[in-house]
Amino acid sequence: MEELCSDPKALIVDFFKEFHRRGYAVGSGGAMGVINEDSITITPTGLPKDMLKPSHLVDCDHAMNPLDAQLCRPSACLPIFAYIWKQYPSLKAFIHTHSINSVLAANKLATSDEHRQSHFGVKDYEQIKAFGIPNTSYLVVPIIDNKPTEQDLVDPILQAAALPDHHPSENVKMVLVKNHGIFVFARNIIEAKIYMESLEYLFELQLKS
Repeated sequence: MEELCSDPKALIVDFFKEFHRRGYAVGSGGAMGVINEDSITITPTGLPKDMLKPSHLVDCDHAMNPLDAQLCRPSACLPIFAYIWKQYPSLKAFIHTHSINSVLAANKLATSDEHRQSHFGVKDYEQIKAFGIPNTSYLVVPIIDNKPTEQDLVDPILQAAALPDHHPSENVKMVLVKNHGIFVFARNIIEAKIYMESLEYLFELQLKS
């Protein structure tokens, strides 16, 4: 896996173009990023995701300050990613999309019980194994309300990420935001892509059930 992730900028560009083709990312919506040894690489704000080039990606230090001269401004999701990484140092990649299925799942498929707050839940599908748990497990993705800005989402996402019994393992954190989309945090960008695509599949299955 480490060898496959050796050129994260190229992967981010390829993944976002693929997500655009699938309808997961439209216009300038969404973001991806990775933590490097001395920096954070993140997608820019305000650019169509199907037109991204590696040179458009923004490099910041771990305090979120852009390094040297940059062609573009970093995504507004940068604080969310940086604070999640500081709380969970093994989670060095993230993907955020505004996909139709994620918004519908957050808005229409929310449930709750005595053990868990508002969440998307599903079990018994084979694709659940993609998260490193048995297919009979109950996969849970917490759901939170949207806020006016991404900065306002930092604390709610951190709180959702810390909820017990709301995540399949410490190797992944996932949060749905009503009227907004999905955030996935993982150990590397390839794992984040696997989790994102698996969630999209499960969202669509439940929405069509």
